[in-house]
Amino acid sequence: MQPMNEKRLHNLKLVYGIALAFIALTLLSSSFLMQYAIRSNGGDSRVINLSGRQRMLSQRLTKCVLALERPTFQGVQNQRVKELTESFASWKAAHLGLQRGDEKLGLPQRENSAEIRSLFAEMEPFFTAMRNELDRLLRDGTFNPADLHTTAEVMLTNEPRFLPLMDKITFQFDKEAKERISSMQRLEMIVLVIGLLILAFEFHFVFRPSLSQLTLLMTSLSRKGEELEVANRELQTTNGELEESQERILESLNCAQVIQGSILPRSESFDRLFSDWLTIYKPCDIVGGDLYWLREINGRLLLAVIDCTGHGVPGAIMTMTVNSVLNHVVDTISADDPARILKELNRVLQETLHFRRDDKSMVDAGLDIILCCIDPTTRSMICAGAGLSLYLLTDGTVTEIKGERQGIGYSTSNPDSVYTNHVRDLGAATTCYATTDGFFDESGGEKGFGFGRQRFKDMIRKYAHYPLQKQKEYFVQTLDEWRGTRKQRDDITAIGFRMK
Repeated sequence: MQPMNEKRLHNLKLVYGIALAFIALTLLSSSFLMQYAIRSNGGDSRVINLSGRQRMLSQRLTKCVLALERPTFQGVQNQRVKELTESFASWKAAHLGLQRGDEKLGLPQRENSAEIRSLFAEMEPFFTAMRNELDRLLRDGTFNPADLHTTAEVMLTNEPRFLPLMDKITFQFDKEAKERISSMQRLEMIVLVIGLLILAFEFHFVFRPSLSQLTLLMTSLSRKGEELEVANRELQTTNGELEESQERILESLNCAQVIQGSILPRSESFDRLFSDWLTIYKPCDIVGGDLYWLREINGRLLLAVIDCTGHGVPGAIMTMTVNSVLNHVVDTISADDPARILKELNRVLQETLHFRRDDKSMVDAGLDIILCCIDPTTRSMICAGAGLSLYLLTDGTVTEIKGERQGIGYSTSNPDSVYTNHVRDLGAATTCYATTDGFFDESGGEKGFGFGRQRFKDMIRKYAHYPLQKQKEYFVQTLDEWRGTRKQRDDITAIGFRMK
């Protein structure tokens, strides 16, 4: 065995770095699987609880009708009518929610299995008969003995058929929830095994060779005292490089935000190219799937706002890919034709991500974009969009230039799609704005509605007389007040600019 040389040390660091990266990926995958299992189990628990409660509610409805048949004091009868009305409303809402989902009831929006849909279809005639009869009774509001007797007969006839089917549905929900948990447990076990295999690989191919090499080196140094100083420096260099390599790997896991921020245009570029400007960049998590992009090439300015699929780490990875592909298209294909740039971006991004239209198993990803090409000399602008719009403010009027509905890079995107260029003159009084959908979709207000495009346009007009940096403060304040105590739900990016 020969002493460690520079090439062997480089290979050792490379293998060590790859092994640590795989360990980190395994840990992240395990965490994702556990979080997914927790969210899924929480939704399943609510579904099972409400499914089981349907039996109790249907029995309560029958008891209320039977109790109303018996003469009693007016106050007691009013209380029974109230109980009947409230139980009936809950019963109907849960019945629909268990089939279609209902956010108010905490029921997830998802497709039920064929078995559950079949059971609901079998139960529907009995549910409909009871529901229609109770609707008629409560709508008339007379509660005379004849009507009550008729309703009781309908309830007593259909409830014995309704209850067993409801029990079957509850058991089926419970069975499917357990199957999902078992599936997640199997996946977690697979991830654990992979992690252990990676650790075994690292021990066998990294740590053991490293230890052997260092031992041999020290033995050699002990025999050759005159080479002690040189060998000691080699050992210190080796240890220092190993420590530095480890620090870089650990630091890379904690610095994703800094890395992503490095691809964003600098403020100095905006100061140099525009008379006034603003940028709002608020990822939903630490990193996000939004991006704003600026290039100066051949005397023209290329400016874009991009909304990639997803947010968090997946979205951030997409932004890095999109930034690279967009720069490649601009550098090699076209730098002055936004429509053509978008067409080529769509084609190249599909090829880069290896998307195929007939592969249904792949996770679909892509982006929406608004891209502007500006000639500062003639103060003219060409813009094209896919999914996003550009807003022009002139003399208090906001004009929207809408992008095409066809997105970029998705597996369903047609690689031969043609995008449209829009040509505009930018006068000194014209201000341009662009934003991702995160601004419009931010929920807030009393009813939790989205902020919306019209409110965005109204906000632009309201603060148009302020400098753009001051407008930025008002935009952020307006959105924060709209959101209130709610959590931000999506990445938010916006730009505004005015030519010199």
